Amino acid sequence: MIGEVDGLVLHVVFTDRGDVRRIISARMTDRKGADAMAREPMTLEELRASRPFVDRARIAATTEDDIRRHKIEDGEDPDAPPPLFRPVPNVRAIRTRLQMTQEAFAKAIGVPVATVRNWEQSHSGMDPAVRSLLRIVEREPEAALRALAG
Repeated sequence: MIGEVDGLVLHVVFTDRGDVRRIISARMTDRKGADAMAREPMTLEELRASRPFVDRARIAATTEDDIRRHKIEDGEDPDAPPPLFRPVPNVRAIRTRLQMTQEAFAKAIGVPVATVRNWEQSHSGMDPAVRSLLRIVEREPEAALRALAG
C-alpha cells in the first residue's frame, strides 16, 4: 500500500533489479480492502495464458486535449486540482526504527497485534486517525509513546 486518493487505497507490487524498478501489479481498493473495480476471478492457468496488450503507440499519441476530453466523458472536472495524495505510513519501518517487536509496538499504541501485522502486510487500510497517530509516532516517537503510556 503506498497511498490514498479520495478514499481509495493504491496498492503497488514491484521489484527492484539494480537501478530499475519494475511494477508487477497495481490496484485500487477501498479502505476495507474491497477492490474498487470488480473483476472476474481467473485460474492460475488463465493468468499464465493471458498476455496483456499495451498499445504504446496509442499512449504516446495521446494529447492533453484527449486527456481533457476523456475526463469530461468520465464526468470529471478537467480544471479541478488533482486530489491530495497522502502517503501511508510505513508501520514496519517505524516499528523497526523504534527497535520494537510487533507485540511491543501494538501494546504501546493500544491496538491488537493482528492489526499491526495487517498494516505491515498491507492487508487492511488505515483510517485517517490511525494515519495521523502513526505520523506523530514517526516524527516524535518519545513524546508520542510517553503520551500513550500515560
